[in-house]
Amino acid sequence: MIYLITSSIVLAALILWWDIQSDFKYWKQKKDINHSNQGFKRLMLLTPSIIMMAIPITWVSTKLLVIVAIILLCVLISFGVIGFWYWLLFDGLYANKRRYNFWNLGSDDAGDGKADNFLQSLSKSQHIALKIGGCAIFTTTYIILLL
Repeated sequence: MIYLITSSIVLAALILWWDIQSDFKYWKQKKDINHSNQGFKRLMLLTPSIIMMAIPITWVSTKLLVIVAIILLCVLISFGVIGFWYWLLFDGLYANKRRYNFWNLGSDDAGDGKADNFLQSLSKSQHIALKIGGCAIFTTTYIILLL
């Protein structure tokens, strides 16, 4: 069980590293980055990590009739864990790589996706609360379900 969780985290971290390098290359070339268009690619790359993280939670269930519902719940919770941590770390590490503060809200560009525009409409404290809150809620839920 611990191997699946560890593998899931390592895989997500490798994808995160690749994603930061890729966006940094575009940023250095002063090209617009539309995260909405890249979102599907990120989701597809992170899917194995999400599934590996969901499997240990399903092991706590013994009722065959509800296994599908439990798997869906586990996938959603695992998606939340990976998704919020990935979002927090990508934005912060990418900002740091560009020599900005970890909590930098990014630049307001014409090619921004809907998610970027939504985040830029938030205050910095709302932005931080959203990301930290999402990480805390989904990680706590994940740990409770493992127990």
